[in-house]
Formats: sequence, C-alpha cells, structure tokens
Amino acid sequence: MMPVEFLFFALFFVLLDVTARKRGTDDAFLRPLRVWAGVQGALFVVFTVLVYTMEKGFMTPFGAVYLLSIGLAFGITLRMRETVEAVVQ
Repeated sequence: MMPVEFLFFALFFVLLDVTARKRGTDDAFLRPLRVWAGVQGALFVVFTVLVYTMEKGFMTPFGAVYLLSIGLAFGITLRMRETVEAVVQ
C-alpha cells in the first residue's frame, strides 16, 4: 500500500490555493493553506519511506494520520467554500 493519498491531499490544497489567488477569494486563509499543503507533502514523503522500511506496525500510525487528513481536507473545503463556489459558477 502506497501512501499516495497524502500527495493527492497536498495537490488538492495547491489547486485550491491557485484557484483562490486567481479568483481573489479566501485571501485570509491562503497562508495556512500553503502550510497544510506542505504538511501533507511531508507526510507523503515520511510514509513512503516508512512503507518500505517497516516490516510491520505501519498501518496503525498510517490509518490514524490518514483519518486526520481526511477531516482536515473536509474542513479546509468547507472553509474555502467561496473559492469552490466560484469555480462551480
């Protein structure tokens, strides 16, 4: 199992950042959004290394961090709803 999900979360956050800059929406949240994109990118690198180095015990920390990342992505999407709505319209 590859932890590529963290990479996709990071890419989703970067997409939100680029879209918000282009549309001029959610300016106050762009800095924390970039931080969270970096965190997700770092998690991708860390868990990619761990998946190849750990023989067992990988799934528990991976699952816990993955569940937190899903909640984070959901919360950020709600926080950036002005940007998301601008894209849909």
